[in-house]
Amino acid sequence: MESPHQPHPGSRPFSRRGLLKGGAFIGSALAVPSLLTTGCSAAAGGKNSLTFTSDGGAYQDAMTKAWLTPFQKESGITVLQDSPKDYAKVKAMVQSKNVTWDVMTAGNVFGLSNADMALLEPLTKEDIPQIADINPNFVQSHRVGHEVYANVLAYRTDAFGGKVPESWKDFFDVRKFPGKRGLPQASDEGIFEYALLADGVDPEHLYPLDFERALAKLDSIKDHIVWWTTGAQSAQLIADKEVALCVMWNGRVYDLQQSKTPVEIQWNHHFAQADYLTIPKGAANVAACKKLISYILDKKNNARLTDYLPYGPTNTKATSINKKVADQLPTAHADVAAYFDNTYRSAHAAEIDKKFQDWLQK
Repeated sequence: MESPHQPHPGSRPFSRRGLLKGGAFIGSALAVPSLLTTGCSAAAGGKNSLTFTSDGGAYQDAMTKAWLTPFQKESGITVLQDSPKDYAKVKAMVQSKNVTWDVMTAGNVFGLSNADMALLEPLTKEDIPQIADINPNFVQSHRVGHEVYANVLAYRTDAFGGKVPESWKDFFDVRKFPGKRGLPQASDEGIFEYALLADGVDPEHLYPLDFERALAKLDSIKDHIVWWTTGAQSAQLIADKEVALCVMWNGRVYDLQQSKTPVEIQWNHHFAQADYLTIPKGAANVAACKKLISYILDKKNNARLTDYLPYGPTNTKATSINKKVADQLPTAHADVAAYFDNTYRSAHAAEIDKKFQDWLQK
């Protein structure tokens, strides 16, 4: 399964969280940032610089415009950049004591295990006061979320004679809502959680996962599932009417809507997720790193990313949200959000994947 931020050269022009280079989003395609300098490090620029590493593509371009360039101008700290992020590379850097990345974004469960935390600097409210205002679902000891995206139930508005699916229960109801279902072929994208919600489990009581119950529910639609492994595929499936309903990232749905594809989101019990900021242990300029993280998380700056991408701020007091996309942000629907327990998912990753892979083979 691809990272939700990686660009995919050559795929069809439907954007996802990371978007394709040249993909259509708010305004014209984002230009390659002038500060992007592959392979540079803080050591190359001296004490008054740092290297920021993420997924590249339009996602990193947007962060450059929203945060990195203004931070450099206001702080006087030079921000060099590298991409793509690589957890194995970070591990090698830390173990060799040759750390050339200073701030790195992270997703899914990276940063939660003891092994991961050994590779990262702790992030505290004492050093980064803005953490106090961040949605607590996106704050852990060694990482803090900087933007919110969502796994959502998307559906074609022209597929059901005006009927609207209201829940994951409807996603699994092939009689009331006939047609194929698009699902990510990955154990860490919520496959068991969607099934359990559809079977009546309260979102507050999803964990520990009841695999037997979830698999029984998945059995009920197994013949109706079309699997996808990239965000581009998910968008193409629903655009081409190969599926009537599809689990997607909200950014992909937004881009389809801009191309007038009749697709909407049912936000009820969408899974809100975050991308996170981390500092690799041994970074050359930890003080500057914490200044950048504080800047990105600050209520005056955190929502600036919405000028470029439909991802919401993690700061619950954020101001200046782009009105053009305000109702399409996951944070606008926080009252009906569900959350993955990533601590549980990190500790049980092998078991979760084995249960899923065994079921696929049946």
